[in-house]
Amino acid sequence: MLKACIMQGQMSIKNDIYGTIREAFIGIKYGWPLLLRHHPFCDDFRYDVFPIGYTKLGDKTVPESLCIGCFTAYPIGLFTFLILICNAYFGIPFYLLFGIGVLLGLFNLISILGHTNGRVLKTLVKIPMGFGLGFTAASITSFSSLLAVPYCCISGCILFMAFFTVLSFFSSLRLLKLEKHCERCAYKKNWKECPGLGHLHKVLEEAKSNAQKKREKKE
Repeated sequence: MLKACIMQGQMSIKNDIYGTIREAFIGIKYGWPLLLRHHPFCDDFRYDVFPIGYTKLGDKTVPESLCIGCFTAYPIGLFTFLILICNAYFGIPFYLLFGIGVLLGLFNLISILGHTNGRVLKTLVKIPMGFGLGFTAASITSFSSLLAVPYCCISGCILFMAFFTVLSFFSSLRLLKLEKHCERCAYKKNWKECPGLGHLHKVLEEAKSNAQKKREKKE
């Protein structure tokens, strides 16, 4: 009896893991246009993305776009970070690197507070933010390199965790702003029915249902 319960529990855990992996795969396979743009497929967010064409999503053609924030700030941040560490930070002390990074990152408040109208202005705000990310990340590695091993590794991990926590905080503010925008819409955040996300939701649900039916047939 106990052995049967254990085996049943193991099978349940295994199915849950497979189910999670399957849903993640389906989400990436069919939801990749949204993963690139991070905004609903409607005109209200047309200035938040770089249009690059169109793609098929199920039986519907949707805009293929790149999120302005992610595809401006992060590449610039990575490039800045690599330039700084490859050139020994140009002799700039870590606290000055950090200060420059924070000051440049504050430009993003203009976007968070809703003072950026138009694609060009939004892009211009994200450029200094990208440099700020690079300088801040470089300040962490610069500070950590001053410490003895293993303290440099430990401090580096802690500081990078704090760094990404701050990034997550600003991302949460942006998400709240997006949700408030959707609340003012006629669909009131009903993303299953709205033109911006309703079709994607339908495609994902159909894909999940088909995958489940195939799995049941195999079993």
